[in-house]
Amino acid sequence: MGPTRVGIGGFALAGYLALGVAWAQPPDQPPDGEQPDSKKSSAEQRTAEEPRLEEETAADSDADSDADSDVDGIDPDMDPKELKGERYFVLGLRFRNYVVPKFIINIFADGGATINVFSFGPEFTTRTDGFELNFAVSYEDLSFDPLLFKGKTKDIIKYEEVSSSMKMIQATIDVLFEVYTSERNEFAVLVGGGVGIGGVWGDLRENQIYPNDVANPATDDLGQWQRCAGPDSPPVRDPASGGRYCDDANEHYGDFKQPSWANGGSKPFIFPYIGLPQLSLRYKPIKQLQARADVGFAFTNGFFFGLSAGHCF
Repeated sequence: MGPTRVGIGGFALAGYLALGVAWAQPPDQPPDGEQPDSKKSSAEQRTAEEPRLEEETAADSDADSDADSDVDGIDPDMDPKELKGERYFVLGLRFRNYVVPKFIINIFADGGATINVFSFGPEFTTRTDGFELNFAVSYEDLSFDPLLFKGKTKDIIKYEEVSSSMKMIQATIDVLFEVYTSERNEFAVLVGGGVGIGGVWGDLRENQIYPNDVANPATDDLGQWQRCAGPDSPPVRDPASGGRYCDDANEHYGDFKQPSWANGGSKPFIFPYIGLPQLSLRYKPIKQLQARADVGFAFTNGFFFGLSAGHCF
């Protein structure tokens, strides 16, 4: 009875000890007296880990790229940013309105009126590192309705009715420099000026006139004046000076058209352009499109403002 219990207890104890040893011993334990090959184990571990590390690195790189793309949110094919040293071209259309105020006319002459000259045409732009050249060919309408006009130093009897049906084709070059640009070049402020030359055609008509009320001539109302039919027709004089309104000093009667400079007249056949200063605001929302607003002063054309838009390439 007793020995049997001891035997069973011994076997049980031996089984538990064997199980504990087996649990504690690492797999592939080398036989007693042999040391594990640490170099081989490290090499095998690195070999096993290398594919996993490469996968993790590639995944991290893709994640970083996706993060950058998400931060910028810009398609490279649409990005308006301009690279240093790269030349950019723009082809489009330009519109400008030149305004010649009456007060400027009255510096050199009496009478006149504020005149608007509209122009439009194609424009080609080349730009590198903030330096921009704009080449334009514009059609300009120089016509205006009849108005009172005379030389600044002339007597009141020298007022004439003047009208124009002249037109012009003008070629210009604007030279502009960027003074401010946003980080991705969507917005830019430019300053500069321009030069050009134009060819003029059409008629400049002049006719001698006399006032309805010779004692009180209305020098700001052409409707209070009448055309002279010819010298002394009618025979009207200025009561203050005694001078004749309809005289024979020139042939400005009927359908008289002023000859051009080439024929000894006062009508221009060429017209220079000198614009300075010019201030421009450029907007480039995407790589392929830009728009520009211009304001400035031209010595031969007056104040101007304009808009242009074009395709960038």
